Amino acid sequence: MDQQSATLTEAPRLQESRRKVYAPLFVAVAAALAAVVMFNPVEGPGGGLLAKAAAQQPRSGGTDGDETGGRVSAAEQRKDMIAQLRAMNSRLERMEALMAKGLTVRVSEMPQIRFPSEGK
Repeated sequence: MDQQSATLTEAPRLQESRRKVYAPLFVAVAAALAAVVMFNPVEGPGGGLLAKAAAQQPRSGGTDGDETGGRVSAAEQRKDMIAQLRAMNSRLERMEALMAKGLTVRVSEMPQIRFPSEGK
């Protein structure tokens, strides 16, 4: 057997041994990164996902006088959403009315327009 054929037969074994060595290392690095992302208590850019999720959870036993422990009923949420949609609709109607009348635009400063050269 010459040296080239010996190298070709050893290549799969070498790749398999590297895979056995590096696979647990990659899993450990991925697990460490996931732990940092999930359990980082710092707020702001890159803050922890669990801290953000906990901040979004409604607290029970609220002091707003609601019998449900500080939680808003689905009917109340729907009523609020409908009121917000109506407000948005009225604003949109006002904008449409302004645009239907026509807008006057005055350009106070215009940059110089450069046309591409025709020699291309």
